[in-house]
Amino acid sequence: MGLGIQTIRFPVWLEVDKFRLSAHRGATVFAPENSIEALQETVARGYGAVEIDIQMSADGQIFLMHDPTIDRTTNGTGIAKNMTMAQLKTFKLKTDNYPGLASKTLKIPTFAEALEVLAGQKIVINVDGSKWDWTDDVFITKVITLLKEYKLYDWCFFVLTNKTQRDHLTSRYPDACVTWMTDNTTQAEKALDEISAYKKAFVSMPLSIASNDFIAKCRRKTNFIHVYNVESQTDMSRLKSNGVSLIETNSLLP
Repeated sequence: MGLGIQTIRFPVWLEVDKFRLSAHRGATVFAPENSIEALQETVARGYGAVEIDIQMSADGQIFLMHDPTIDRTTNGTGIAKNMTMAQLKTFKLKTDNYPGLASKTLKIPTFAEALEVLAGQKIVINVDGSKWDWTDDVFITKVITLLKEYKLYDWCFFVLTNKTQRDHLTSRYPDACVTWMTDNTTQAEKALDEISAYKKAFVSMPLSIASNDFIAKCRRKTNFIHVYNVESQTDMSRLKSNGVSLIETNSLLP
């Protein structure tokens, strides 16, 4: 397929800025992952995109959390999805690695609280779909409703590596922008062929397979490539110069 055919399927934010650096779980150099403070730093530091993880509480509220349990990131223990939002709010996010936040009390944020920070900022939101079952229509409806309420639906994409779940979301919302993780060049090449099945989709790949030659090969089929696991300025500069549009990082600054 030609570049023109591929281009029309991409979301509006690609026309706003050709390259974006994405903060994985927020700007975690400055604040704990998936926290309001990490999102505020994402905005303040000038990142063009941010990745977040979402789950649903026992009383049906969407919140930010990477792990199945709250053990690693908070002062509590237990399975996150089994607690109500009120219960989750009783715990504090750990700030041991952030001396500047030692005197502050950081709480697990709701999805709505996170979107409040990002609304109007023209920051692309990477919604990691690996923490929930996206055939759950109650969950999907809540997520999409909130994104549309904050006028951020057109500024987000969903990472859904499970094809059944990805296809379920796009059957309900055909204009949802989707991508999925690939582990090797064979999977990435297959993804390049599969993105045409969706109204808005693009290919994602780890740094380990993003050689100059492979990127050039991919760009013959698409003008948008997402590379993750990038932690050096050298790699970022190389990828950017080779036409990679979105780079995800834990440590690099814009």
